[in-house]
Amino acid sequence: MLVAYNGKDALDIVRDHLPDCILLDVMLPDYNGWEITEHIRDNPRTAKVPIIMLTARVDDEEKDFELDLGADNYVTKPFNPHELLARIPARLRRTQQPQSPQELRVRELHMDIGGRTVTLAG
Repeated sequence: MLVAYNGKDALDIVRDHLPDCILLDVMLPDYNGWEITEHIRDNPRTAKVPIIMLTARVDDEEKDFELDLGADNYVTKPFNPHELLARIPARLRRTQQPQSPQELRVRELHMDIGGRTVTLAG
C-alpha cells in the first residue's frame, strides 16, 4: 500500500507505481480529489485504474458529479471500515480482465507467449 498526503505526491505515486486501485479523498492540501481524478483519467496509461472517492458530502448532486468526473465509486465520511474493505475487492473484480493463456500481464510487465516477446512499461 502506498500513501500520499497531498495531491502532488498522489499523482507522482500513480505515475510511478500504477496502483491496482486508488482510494482518494476529495479534500487534499494542494490538488483536490476531482483535479487528481481528471489527471488520472486524462492519461491513457492510468485511465482505467479504479478510483474510490472518500467524501464528506452526502448530497446526490455531489455524488453524481464525482461519478461523472470519473470516480468508480464513493464512500461518505464517516465510513465503516468494513464497507470500505468490501468495496475495494468488489471494484477490482469488475475491472480485472480475464487473460488468454497466450499472454500474461502483471502491472507493467507483458509476456506474449505466442509471439515470444516480453515488454516492461511499453
